[in-house]
Amino acid sequence: DVQDIISPDENYCYLLRSLDSDHPLKTYIGFTTNPQRRLRQHNGELIRGARRTKSGRPWEYVAIISGFLDKVSAMQFEWAWQHVDRSKVCREAVGSDKDARKMKRRRGVIARLNDLSILLNDCAPFNTLPLKFHYLDEEYHVLFCNLTGEDQYDVLLATQGGTEDRDTKNNDKQGNLFCVIQHRNPYLGVIVRRDKSH
Repeated sequence: DVQDIISPDENYCYLLRSLDSDHPLKTYIGFTTNPQRRLRQHNGELIRGARRTKSGRPWEYVAIISGFLDKVSAMQFEWAWQHVDRSKVCREAVGSDKDARKMKRRRGVIARLNDLSILLNDCAPFNTLPLKFHYLDEEYHVLFCNLTGEDQYDVLLATQGGTEDRDTKNNDKQGNLFCVIQHRNPYLGVIVRRDKSH
């Protein structure tokens, strides 16, 4: 549940996908300090939803990202993720402006998760931040791991007393299963993904 991952004074970036069968490839990237309230706004339950999400309702979260240094850091990440064709670090990471424009033209969840993996691995300063990734559906975190190559990561399940092997299930205070992914490159941050199951 989205409520379980909300922390006070935290900044979040997120990826939404449309559940409308007429818009199967429609996605939206945004910033918020309250993911639960923001999703209700996007779905028209509360006022002040984004204009771009009026069509495509209902929406659901693909990923919610936290761990930013401050609001400015989170909004810079949001902008780069939304504008891979205009972001200098993204254009440099993919090698050319032409390739960055091709990335921007692609649509759908896989395209946006691929953009996210590039931001994570190749774009400073984002590849140095200790970001946490919350996936509310196993399907999406499997997609992300397939794109990034899980062999790049040491996958450990987190416990209060340390770590255990990946076959051991652990629950946080809300009873949600979760695990920690530590990238083998020491210059990349810790990624946490939160799942319904592992």
